[in-house]
Amino acid sequence: MSDLAPIITVSTDLPRGLVKFAASGLWGEEQVKEGSAKIGLAAAPFVRARKPFSILADYSEAIVAPREATELIRDSFVAARKMGLQRIAVFNAPVLVQMQYKRLADVVAIAFFDSKIDALAWLREAQADADPEHA
Repeated sequence: MSDLAPIITVSTDLPRGLVKFAASGLWGEEQVKEGSAKIGLAAAPFVRARKPFSILADYSEAIVAPREATELIRDSFVAARKMGLQRIAVFNAPVLVQMQYKRLADVVAIAFFDSKIDALAWLREAQADADPEHA
């Protein structure tokens, strides 16, 4: 990656109960707040319907965030958990980013994968466990 500017793209996959996002660049406190707000908007349909949801995150071009930003990420995970967040599957994250996010595993179930396919499979397992008829 040649640019350190923080970028996030977010989408909602209603049938799968997913919020998908890709984050790249270096994230400070302000960018984490803005990114969390975008993810919150994408999760709103699940929250309104009181349906559980999971997050599929592509961190292939992410850089380790400063400590203050990591604390804000933790706070956003705690809030999202209260609103129905079940799991976060992260794929293609650099090792240092994985180490940083593993410290947040006490807040929400989070796992790291080398491929999007494996990440989706792990999320589907959770859906099957929660609702075997609709997995």
